[in-house]
Order: sequence, then C-alpha cells, then structure tokens
Amino acid sequence: MLQPKSNKVAFLTAQSFATTDQEYRGFELGAKSVKPAIEVKASYTNDWNDIGKAKEATQALLASGVDVVYNMLDAAALGVIQTLSEKGGYAIGYFEDQLKLAPQTVLTSAVQNYGLAIESIAEIAKNGQMKGEVYKLGLDKPDILRLGEFSAAVPDATKQKATQAKESLIAKKISFEECKVSGKD
Repeated sequence: MLQPKSNKVAFLTAQSFATTDQEYRGFELGAKSVKPAIEVKASYTNDWNDIGKAKEATQALLASGVDVVYNMLDAAALGVIQTLSEKGGYAIGYFEDQLKLAPQTVLTSAVQNYGLAIESIAEIAKNGQMKGEVYKLGLDKPDILRLGEFSAAVPDATKQKATQAKESLIAKKISFEECKVSGKD
C-alpha cells in the first residue's frame, strides 16, 4: 500500500515554458488541495529524451526527500520510472499509461492522445469554424485526455478523490488561473 515517507513531491520535465508551467501549476494545486503543507518541487533536465539525465535528476529529487515524481518527459520518462523502481519512490506517468512499465512504482498517468487532439482541431478548421482563440481539449474528451489506470498501491479513497476531482474539472467546478512566468503568459 502507498506509504509516502515525506511531505515532498516533484514535477520533472525538460524545460520551463507555458505548457509545462501550467502542468506544474495544476499538479501543485492538486497536491495542495489534498495536503496544503506539501512541498512541490519543479526540476528540469533540459532534454526530453536523455534517459541518463532523467535518472540523475530523479536521484537528486530522491536525495532531497521527494517520494513521488510526476514526469512530463518523452523517452526520458523511462529513466525516471527505472530510478524510482530501483530506489523506492513513486511515479506519475505522462503521455501514455505507464502503469505497465512498473506496476509497483507508477501510481497513475496523465494519458494524452496528441494525434486525436490535432485531428480534432483540424476538423474545426476543415469545417470553417476556426476562430482566433486558444482551443483547450480537456478531460471532457477522454479519447484525448484521461487518467490512466491506478496502481494497486493507490488506496480506494484516493482513487475516489481523484475521480471526483476529474468530474469537478469537467463540470468546471474547479479551475485555475493561467500561470505567468516573469510577468508573461
């Protein structure tokens, strides 16, 4: 069963820009909604695919007391999951359902289908309905964005809270302001 040792979690990605900063902010707000005093760290590898850099960054996060790492990486995600599996930490996967990679380590994943997202926007353009605005595709389109399967280590009460939060996001009962970095969107 899930037994975090600290009150620290981390968001690990390659670079800081609007999309990754917003993902980090959503993770931070979600974590603090459950445990207001939790420390949420951000860490950057500067490379989306370098497994070695991901392993180094994950080891540094573990050394700082972090128990759970949410990775927003491409091929380098494997380094995060391998390190957490070997050293005793938990992962939240990204892009695909990464539970199968390490069922004792991956708690769940933020599953995204970019191909369908692009197809959805292309269909809007094809139908002449494209407007000069930002299109956001969220959890209300589970074929594009959804939670992955939960690990057996995740307590039922936590699964239930995550599902309730997802439903509240879909119903727009939960929202957060766009984050700004250095005064810019």
